[in-house]
Amino acid sequence: MPVEKIRASLRKRSAGPDLVAAGLRQQIVDGTIPPGERLPDERSLATSLGVARVTVRTALTLLQTEGLLERTQGRGTTVRSFLESGGPSLCTALLNSAQGRVELEALTAEFLAVRRHLAGAVLERIPLPFGPAQAAPLRKALSVLKAAIEEGAELEVVVAADLLVAQALIAASGSPILQLMFNPISSTLREQLRLSEALYQRPLENLRAWDSMLKWCQGRSRDTSGILDAMRLRDETTLKRMRSI
Repeated sequence: MPVEKIRASLRKRSAGPDLVAAGLRQQIVDGTIPPGERLPDERSLATSLGVARVTVRTALTLLQTEGLLERTQGRGTTVRSFLESGGPSLCTALLNSAQGRVELEALTAEFLAVRRHLAGAVLERIPLPFGPAQAAPLRKALSVLKAAIEEGAELEVVVAADLLVAQALIAASGSPILQLMFNPISSTLREQLRLSEALYQRPLENLRAWDSMLKWCQGRSRDTSGILDAMRLRDETTLKRMRSI
């Protein structure tokens, strides 16, 4: 995917229901709308938000599928406890709800630790050593990331290009479960601005790290300690950078 194609895809705006769902989701996660509270009816919500009733209905259905709402005929719509019924797709909203630097740093540290564990699972599954055909998708994604960095592309484009590399590596594992688990990680890296600013402050470092990963994939050693230790050090640097943003 060329850099310009990435940029074009990022220009697409979210649909109305997605925006309504995002607003309600954030209020549920940060506690503005607590568990057990009954939401106004669709007509009232639509009027207060200035959108069509069908937009509200679609948004509520989306939040229901995420486990955040319980909708019962005759009883209306009730908010559920997101920690009991939600999933990892709520990581972005959870980070956004952090009260102050200390809480944000603690939540981010947990998030990055989970990302490292996921990386370890991927490295255990990929076939070694990579042959030319297996390395090709990773090389192609790396070339897109390199092009984005060299042209000084905006942050969101660099993040998207970096995630293409991660997706290529995870695809090499052949595990659909790991690919699905990566999706909420990917969304958070795209949407949590403070984290992405810190993580991609020096994108050439990310590129070099991926180059090292490719070299590891082309070898025969299954020892992942060096890679995971390097990730841990980069994550510590990311946390330090967040304190100054």
